[in-house]
Amino acid sequence: MYKKVLLLCLFVVSSSVAYAQIPDTLFYGNTANIAENPFGTGYIGGTNGYGDTGKYQRFDFDSEVNIVGARLHFAALTMGGDAFDNIDIVVRAVATNGAPGEIIGDMSINLSQASVGEEGNYFQFVTPVELSELGLTSVFIGIEWAASVDDSFTIYLDSDGEGDNAGRAWERFEDGSYNDFGTQLNPTFSWGRDADLWIAGVHMPKPTSIDSDDLLVRGFGLAQNYPNPFNPSTSISYTLSEQAHTRLEVFNLVGQSVAILVNEQMPQGTHSVNFNADNLPSGVYMYRLTAGSFSDTKKLTLIK
Repeated sequence: MYKKVLLLCLFVVSSSVAYAQIPDTLFYGNTANIAENPFGTGYIGGTNGYGDTGKYQRFDFDSEVNIVGARLHFAALTMGGDAFDNIDIVVRAVATNGAPGEIIGDMSINLSQASVGEEGNYFQFVTPVELSELGLTSVFIGIEWAASVDDSFTIYLDSDGEGDNAGRAWERFEDGSYNDFGTQLNPTFSWGRDADLWIAGVHMPKPTSIDSDDLLVRGFGLAQNYPNPFNPSTSISYTLSEQAHTRLEVFNLVGQSVAILVNEQMPQGTHSVNFNADNLPSGVYMYRLTAGSFSDTKKLTLIK
């Protein structure tokens, strides 16, 4: 059994054709657990003392779709050195032995962009992964990191027995080999857990063309700024399903307002605003969008 959650609407407009879709989220999570490694340091769903360099969740879609992003639900995150490390969010095909196979999509994030909590962190791919073009309905979405990463982190993991006996959670080791969390591939070396990782796949059907004049934007949404980290300028985009008084504001970590980027009535549609932080010190800041009854807050990182 899986849950589907409706997300904000995204759209792409080309010269004379518009594509409008409402994304869904495929998510298998049930009960959030911080699953510590019972045999040593670290976590089952993240970094540990066994040289793990990747964790993956398999997604079995009902039909061929396009993956537009992923939601990662971090249960713990601790910086190991002077700054947070980078990790990759990857989409991999399913190999013949059931393990993660070749990479068909990826993006890099800095762990400063992530926050801990069951609500999760949404990351949108710059280019959707078009499973509809590859003829695929099952793929892995996961996180990968270099063996040199010294941050400690983990994704939430279900309680044992909540994985539907489907063998959807897998991991990778420093030597490039893979293993499932259960006993499917290597019964003598396994966590022995029937559970799913709290990773969600955000997807939409293959676009259907419509006339530009018929394009409707449904839902409110605040996108992750790009680039991030940035110096000194970054772009912040947001979507309004209807005209609304809109306020987009940036705060430091003690809650002081450092910039008001938008504070006016804005029309329906997707908007983008540039934030120049040339007068601010390096650090992590928060930006909040309020439009009508909608409100959302995200992190951005300034590095000079």
